[in-house]
Amino acid sequence: MSLFTKVSSVPKICAVYFDLSGKSIAFDPDNVNFHHTVVSNGLIQESYFQKSTVQFSEKASETNPGTKIEQTLTVSFNSSDEKRSERIMELMGVRHIIIKLTNGETLIMGRNDYFQNKKPLVTINSNHIKTTAEFYCESIIPISRYIGNVLVGLPNILPLTLV
Repeated sequence: MSLFTKVSSVPKICAVYFDLSGKSIAFDPDNVNFHHTVVSNGLIQESYFQKSTVQFSEKASETNPGTKIEQTLTVSFNSSDEKRSERIMELMGVRHIIIKLTNGETLIMGRNDYFQNKKPLVTINSNHIKTTAEFYCESIIPISRYIGNVLVGLPNILPLTLV
């Protein structure tokens, strides 16, 4: 299969999830491309949005050290939200953004290298009508496929020997 064949569908964003605490790593460390991502110990929360208020873009350019990929996700919500302040503070701490598409693909934004070594830059703009959160990342890889959330370590309340 050629990488330059026609893509048959144009998916839309149907769900957005924010991870507030996880660490990301390449799913297959032996693969040179490492485009699949797993999150460990993530606190992942689904976000409500209106379909017309979410946008994702990605721009690649050549630099002296190599390829630089700039990724931006913008989400808007009504400023009349009674929990607006709390929501803004939570958004400022986002480590990863998981984007689900209508074609069944799930992508993750926020891993900028083999390991994530810098969380996305978050910018919030508000007026009396609308609040817009913009998440910006610079990476060496394009947005990658999200494999899942792995919990590392067992809670102390679980017995070590299961019968």
